[in-house]
Order: sequence, then C-alpha cells, then structure tokens
Amino acid sequence: RESPFSEGTPDKGVGTASWGSEEAEQRVRELEGKAAEADNARQLAEERARELSRETEEKGHLAQALEQQMQHLAQQRHAEALRSSQEIEAATLHEMHQRKLVEDKMQTEAELRKAAEERERAAKH
Repeated sequence: RESPFSEGTPDKGVGTASWGSEEAEQRVRELEGKAAEADNARQLAEERARELSRETEEKGHLAQALEQQMQHLAQQRHAEALRSSQEIEAATLHEMHQRKLVEDKMQTEAELRKAAEERERAAKH
C-alpha cells in the first residue's frame, strides 16, 4: 500500500517509517506555508479593497464638490451676464434719452430761429 505523501514510495519496510513521518511533516509544513501565503494574499486583497473603497468614496466626494463648484460658477456667469446686459441696456437707454434731448433742443432752436425770421420779415413789411 502507498502513502498519499510518498509519491509511489512504500511506507512499510526497514527505515521507511521515519522517512514517511518526515515526508508527512514536510508536506504539512508546505501546506501550512501555502495556507499562510493564501492568508497573506487574502489580507492584502482585503486591504486593497478597503483602499479602493476609500478612493472611490473620496472620488465621489470630489466629483460632488466639483459639480457644486461648476454649478456655482455657472450661476455667477449667468448673474454677470445678466448684470452686463442690464448695464448695456441702461447705457443704451441713457444714450437714447440724451440724443432725444439734443434732438428736441435742436428742433426748439430751429423753431425759435424760424419764428425770429418770420418776425423780422413781418417787421420789414
């Protein structure tokens, strides 16, 4: 009969009993080493998963903050555009009003000249 640890070597016979025990102990040590490696790998994977989770959460917070900042900047730009538009409109209305005043003054002066000319002609006749 063969031992599962012996890889084809019989576990009976002269001097083989201690050899079989040593082989079994070696196999146990190998399995324990592999188990320790697997445990270390699992711990590293868990830590990396926690890091990725933290990074994802941080990126989510950063993305949210960036979105809020972009919205705030868009609101500021809109307010500035509205303010500029209102300022341009007010300046345009002011300029139109000033032109109207100048036109009215010129028309009044023209009417006064015409009236004065008519008085002069009437005085000559």
